[in-house]
Amino acid sequence: SAALQNPQLLLAGRAQRLDRAIAALESQMKGQMKEKRHALEIVLQQLDYLNPVHILRQGYGIVEKEGAPLTSVRAVKGGDLLTITLKDGRIPARAGKVQGEDNQEQ
Repeated sequence: SAALQNPQLLLAGRAQRLDRAIAALESQMKGQMKEKRHALEIVLQQLDYLNPVHILRQGYGIVEKEGAPLTSVRAVKGGDLLTITLKDGRIPARAGKVQGEDNQEQ
């Protein structure tokens, strides 16, 4: 056999196959990395939209009482100390008359 008489021919063929396999594997890994990077960018963008700072940049504020965000007027009584956070700072405030959705004073 030619391969037995010249083992370098046998090795050269296997080296070429190995080089092709390595190139294919590298290409596949690069493709997967590109897909993963794109998926990560999408997740980071979604997280940014959920970030309260993003909400503040749109002109909304966060109202807190004793360091906890308020979600209902029921948690506030006239005279309570509040903190209003906007995109560029905080405003200390005191609640005046509090009205619920039914226009009833709390």
